[in-house]
Amino acid sequence: MDCYYKMIITEETDVYGNAYIGYGIEAWSGSGTGRKPLHRVPDLFVSRERCESFVQMCNEEEVAPFHLPEIIDNILAE
Repeated sequence: MDCYYKMIITEETDVYGNAYIGYGIEAWSGSGTGRKPLHRVPDLFVSRERCESFVQMCNEEEVAPFHLPEIIDNILAE
């Protein structure tokens, strides 16, 4: 299965009511008009650069979508 990842940007609010920008990841399958979203995980990072690096790593390493939750757990534990 062809899969690629892209960064998503969302407006979030913390527990104190303060707004911030959250960066997350989406996994997509297919190409052209046959593209379908597989998995969406918003608000993983507050750093755009860290999210861009993570998305790039997932694409370069051709991470299978079913491994994404485990990889996210490992990245957030760092």
